[in-house]
Amino acid sequence: MLTTSEFLSITNQLQKAYSTRMNQLAADNGMTKVEIDVLLFVYNNPQYNTAKEIVEFRHIAKSYVSKAVDLLVKRGYLSIQEDESDRRISRLLIKDEAKEVVEQARKAQESAMRILFQGITEEELDTFENIMRKMAENLNIDKQGGK
Repeated sequence: MLTTSEFLSITNQLQKAYSTRMNQLAADNGMTKVEIDVLLFVYNNPQYNTAKEIVEFRHIAKSYVSKAVDLLVKRGYLSIQEDESDRRISRLLIKDEAKEVVEQARKAQESAMRILFQGITEEELDTFENIMRKMAENLNIDKQGGK
């Protein structure tokens, strides 16, 4: 069984490798990593298209998300649309001008995942996915004071 130190080391290495790729992509496009993160999140999760949801799910500070959204709107990569049923909610929509950057970022994500899961069988991936979901559930229970 992995020790706590080994587990944390692996997750830190994963985060560092992913961040390095995204930082380079951001630099190549004259953007910040948070701008790339926001675009990718909205692209990969169209059902979660508010700044509040980006803060909640990606655990990025509200101030960083707000600044990134402003910059992305100025670049013409995002538009903000008022929610039809609740005017207090602003929906973020990716514009055609962002498609190239989003595609580059998506390919960088896929490349990182390919490297990470190289040599792992489909069965092992299924098991890993099940374990990750259970771990996420455990963390949600822990947040609610259940454990």
